[in-house]
Amino acid sequence: MTIQYKEYERNFELFGLKRGEIRTVTVGDSPSRHALILELCEEEGEKWALVMYMHDVERMATSVDLVLSSDSPTCDYDGVLQTDLYTTCSLHQIGDIVGTVGEHELECMNQVFRNAEVVSDYHYKGTRMGATLEEAQADDRWQFKVVQGDWARLAQSDSLRILLDTV
Repeated sequence: MTIQYKEYERNFELFGLKRGEIRTVTVGDSPSRHALILELCEEEGEKWALVMYMHDVERMATSVDLVLSSDSPTCDYDGVLQTDLYTTCSLHQIGDIVGTVGEHELECMNQVFRNAEVVSDYHYKGTRMGATLEEAQADDRWQFKVVQGDWARLAQSDSLRILLDTV
């Protein structure tokens, strides 16, 4: 089976949302989470966003996470951006704005995403969980990441139905 991917127009501001905003995301009765808006998409009347999910437990940051500080002049949010939770989100799940980041933070995010050194006086990436799978699984952060990933999969399920219907 071959999947053909559509090329979508890259939009950084649509529907009253824009790239760099940190907003609440709600799924059913679950407590809301925070997500960084990266892109906004529309195809055949369907609308969704590309986001990265966040949390606020700094000690749980891993080497694929960027720890943000509001000490930066272009960031008004303290939290942990999880570059491994880059996914889609239906617009109806996106709520209030809770913070913003600027180009510096987006570049730091790209550095973490590319497994490069973070060049910033304000932000840093977390530490590795272990050199082996067994060491990583023994780290408390492993189960924390599993829970974060489960929530992200639940949150993206609605937007994936939309995307798969338009392919």
